Amino acid sequence: MVDELLLDKESSLDQILIIADSAYKISEKINHKEGLIKSSLNVGKIHKIKRDFKTGLNYYLKAVSTAEELNKPLLTTNANKETANFYKEWKVGEKALSYYKKGLNIAKENQKDEEIEAILKYLSSTYQVNRDFTTAEKYYNELIDFYQERNDEKGRIAMFDKLLNLFSQAGNYDDALIVSTQLLEINKAKNDTEGTIDYLNKTGIIY
Repeated sequence: MVDELLLDKESSLDQILIIADSAYKISEKINHKEGLIKSSLNVGKIHKIKRDFKTGLNYYLKAVSTAEELNKPLLTTNANKETANFYKEWKVGEKALSYYKKGLNIAKENQKDEEIEAILKYLSSTYQVNRDFTTAEKYYNELIDFYQERNDEKGRIAMFDKLLNLFSQAGNYDDALIVSTQLLEINKAKNDTEGTIDYLNKTGIIY
C-alpha cells in the first residue's frame, strides 16, 4: 500500500508517513512480527526519501532484528538487503557492503536463488564502481558459476560481458581479450551474426 501511495502524486510524504507509522505501531502493539518488519521498512523508506537518514536507520535496524528473531530466511535476507540499500544511498559504503554480505550468506544457507542472484549483482557492481576490480571479479565469477549450475546460458553470457567490461576498465587487456574471444566463439557457435559482429568489434578495440 505504501508503495502505491508513493506513486500517487497527490499523496504527500508526511501523509504517507502517518499511515506507515500507524501500521508500525499497530504491528508492535499486537506483536505481529511480519507486519512489524514490513512496516519498519516502509517507515524507514519514507525517512530515506525525506533524507532523514538518522531516523530512518532505526527502523531498518528494527526490521533486521525482528526478522532474525522470527527466523525466516527470506524476510531476514530482504531486511538485510534493504538496509544495505539504505546505507548505500546514505553513502556509508562499508556498512552497505557488510549488510549485503550478511544477506548473501543467509540466502546461500537457505538456497534462495532469487536473493543470491540479486545480492551478487549488487556486490559486483558496487565493487566495480569503487574500483576494487579484484573483488568485483570474484563476484562476477560467482555469478557465472551460479548461472552455469542452473543452465542459464543467457545469464552466464551477460556476466561474461560484465567481466569483459571490468577487465577493460581495469586496463587488464590480456584477460579482456580471453573473455572477448570466448564470447566471440559462443556467438559463432550459436550462428548469432549480430553477436559475432559485436564481439569482433570489441576484440578489435582491445587489440
